[in-house]
Amino acid sequence: MSVDDLVQILPKLGDRITLKLFVDEEFKKKQESKYQGKERKTKLIQSLCAKLGIVKTRHFFFEVEKKKTMARHCNRNAFKENRKVELGWIHNGKQVRTAKGGGTRKIELPRNSRKEEDIAKTLFFPNQSCPAW
Repeated sequence: MSVDDLVQILPKLGDRITLKLFVDEEFKKKQESKYQGKERKTKLIQSLCAKLGIVKTRHFFFEVEKKKTMARHCNRNAFKENRKVELGWIHNGKQVRTAKGGGTRKIELPRNSRKEEDIAKTLFFPNQSCPAW
């Protein structure tokens, strides 16, 4: 379509400029989408080959020994020998605050231990008495 045809259809210069910019923009989008589709496909193939350990030369594919080991998907806390426990002192149903010798204490216990009252007593009551009273 020539400029004279556009003048007959769109008499105002601003409308013709807007139409030209719109057409150019759409044309660029089509060209980019074609290029992006090919680029995306090659990136996907490359990432898949990298995960499988396959190296692609010009005409051949061959496998490479994997140097990475897969990450473990197990519970690492189950293998630890100790566990961290936070103890607090509750007297007659109320928490004893830190200012009065209470508060919370964080200690490490062997994994096979249970609620051991003597650990809590020695922690909160050194020398068999409360330090704040």
